[in-house]
Order: sequence, then structure tokens, then C-alpha cells
Amino acid sequence: MQTQEYEFLIGRRDQYSQRTLKAILDGDLEGSIISTWRLLYIESKDFLNLIDNREGYFNVHIVDELGHRFEEIDTRQLHKLRMARNVFDKGNEVTDTPTWDLVTSGLKIVAMIIEQKTEEISELSHEEIQTSIISGVCPNCKKDWEGYDECEWCGFTLGVDFD
Repeated sequence: MQTQEYEFLIGRRDQYSQRTLKAILDGDLEGSIISTWRLLYIESKDFLNLIDNREGYFNVHIVDELGHRFEEIDTRQLHKLRMARNVFDKGNEVTDTPTWDLVTSGLKIVAMIIEQKTEEISELSHEEIQTSIISGVCPNCKKDWEGYDECEWCGFTLGVDFD
């Protein structure tokens, strides 16, 4: 893989980005596919405001929704990534030999989601961000703000203490 395909992961503090980066740097295709899918799943679910009802085909639904949101993506590649993850994680039958191209496709979408979320945050006023943090919600990942200078989940910070 080319460094530019995953360099946005460098410096991200959430555990799934770190796991994905480690697997890529270790040259672990299986780990990279599993971690990339998990990162894509988490970022997509939050970005699309979807709730996993634990009923069948939720992951298929995520990929299809991403296809509607980002017309320029190839959902076939994302479905192949999903199916490759199923092979490694669930022991499903191999239909296509997994390749690094699947990891690259997944990471492109993750980068697009992160970029769009960043644009949305940049449109918030300082007061809206402050209100979100004071109310205990990270304006970036929407998870609980633990009262520190930065979000423990995603590393979001303003470099300002609101206490």
C-alpha cells in the first residue's frame, strides 16, 4: 500500500484507527481487512445516524447507504471488503481472494467520512461546540465527553479548557 492511502490514520487516537494502521504497517492483510471494515462500520454508522438492530443485512445496508451518500464510490468493492471480513472473522466460504485493494477502497471511504465530519464541525460556532462539550457530548464523534481537555474516544480538542 502507498503511504498516502493511509496517512490520515497517523495521529488519530481512536483505537480502531490505531489497530488499522498497525495492521497495515505490519503487512497483515487479514488484520487490515478486519480492522478497516470495523473502522468503516463505526465511522459509517455514526455518520449515517444508523442504529444496528442486530438483525440481518445491517452491514449490507451500511454499504448501500454509503453508495447513496457518496455517488463516486464503488459499492462493489465495499461489499467485497465486507465479505472478505466475513471470511476472516466468521469463517465464511472464500468467494474472491482478498487483496490490498479492498483495504484501500475501505480507507478511501473512511477518509471521505472523516473529511465531511470535519467540515460539519468547522461550520459549528465556538458556542455550539462549547455547549456540546459542556452538555457531555463530543461534537465530533457524539460520544460521551469525559470532562478532559480532549475526547477520550476520538481525540477531538479545541486546546481550550472550558472549566
